[in-house]
Amino acid sequence: MRCYQKPIISTAKMFPRHVGAFVLLVIALIVTAMGTAQTYQANCEALGEQLQRELEETSGSDAKWAKKTLSPLLCGPDLRSSQLDTIALFCNEFQKKRVSMSKGVLNYLLTIEQLVRRNDSELWHTWHNVVDAMLQNKKWKKSLASFLKISPGLIREQILFGAPSGIWRLEDTAFQLNVDSIPQLTFQNGRLIGEAKGDRIEVLRTSGVWNLTKDRLQLSGGKLPWT
Repeated sequence: MRCYQKPIISTAKMFPRHVGAFVLLVIALIVTAMGTAQTYQANCEALGEQLQRELEETSGSDAKWAKKTLSPLLCGPDLRSSQLDTIALFCNEFQKKRVSMSKGVLNYLLTIEQLVRRNDSELWHTWHNVVDAMLQNKKWKKSLASFLKISPGLIREQILFGAPSGIWRLEDTAFQLNVDSIPQLTFQNGRLIGEAKGDRIEVLRTSGVWNLTKDRLQLSGGKLPWT
């Protein structure tokens, strides 16, 4: 096998006009990158400030959360520019569809915080697909507020239902979101844990299908351990 030595390019041997063109190209790329970064920074700051103002109208504490947590997240290194565009797009769509800021948009933004922390691009897309489907379908839109309400806990700790009276949490498996004929949450061979006022119940090795447009979770299989 014949090996070829990797060519070494020396700028000292370039013609001056070639060197000049090369330097101009590098400068142009740097300026473009700087311009893009500056544009992104301006966009994320503007979106953060706008959301703070809108949340201020409904809750001072929510506005403080937006200033302390949401705005740095929007302009932080963990959020891609395409994701910032998605957030702005959905916020505009919420406004067009008259989704409540306190009951809908806030929970959307709280979920965004958890999605960015999870750093799961597939979950980002599937969750947004479900939200978009429910937003665009008049029949499903009625269930959108309920889905957005559970979403922060769902993404953070796989909590399917959470209230002061108790919670239902999924463990030992990951849930899947999809929109085929209807928006659904499914899971296979998981452990479903219910906790309320010191009481606890577990359903082992169970699978479930949850029609997100209805308050109905259908389980198949499963075992109740007795101790």
